[in-house]
This record gives sequence, C-alpha cells and structure tokens, in this order.
Amino acid sequence: MKIILTDHARARIKERNITIQTIKLVLTNPDVLRQSFDDRHTATKVVAGETIEVVYTKEKGEKYIIITAYYGN
Repeated sequence: MKIILTDHARARIKERNITIQTIKLVLTNPDVLRQSFDDRHTATKVVAGETIEVVYTKEKGEKYIIITAYYGN
C-alpha cells in the first residue's frame, strides 16, 4: 500500500495528531466505506474509542492519495 499525502492532508493530520499507521488501519479495515463526490471515497473506523474518517482517491494498484483525515462524531 502506497500512501501519498496532499499538502492539506499533511497539515491536518499533524494538527490532529493522526498517524500514518492509523490512516493505513482505517483504509485497510474500515467500519464504513462510502462514495463521496467525484472520485473521492471516505473510510471510517473507530480506533481506540475515536471515530476517524479518511477522505481519499485511489489510483491503480494500492496507491492512495489522502485528501484529509479527521475525527468524526
């Protein structure tokens, strides 16, 4: 799995203290996976009692472009 962070995603995960390992966990084993707009997807998972959502696009193979990640409700 290859993870590429946009500048926005890099800033937000740093600000929100979300690790790359957590993002990989959400992407590989989501509790909920849904289509967003255009070619974006949102993966949601409860990790250590916190709901984390990752918005991404996927390219050929296992290449994920992370748009943002945040704590949900």
